Amino acid sequence: MSIELLKAATLQLDRIDRIEFVQFILDSLAREEKNRFENMSLSKEQITTAKSRVQAIKDEQVATIPASKVKERLKRKYGFDS
Repeated sequence: MSIELLKAATLQLDRIDRIEFVQFILDSLAREEKNRFENMSLSKEQITTAKSRVQAIKDEQVATIPASKVKERLKRKYGFDS
């Protein structure tokens, strides 16, 4: 089924069924993402580095940048539009 047919069929659903369909789509994406990360193996060095970076953030040793500012910088620099 094409995405256009799926969109058209979705519009025929009542509100509650569309909400249930959205939840189904989000759940399927979350499962995919979880499986992707579960199947990823990191070296001991990568795990150590990641833990160290997380701790540095928690200890406020490094400054973080809000996602909104990062998006704005990318948009200005590369013309990305989210």
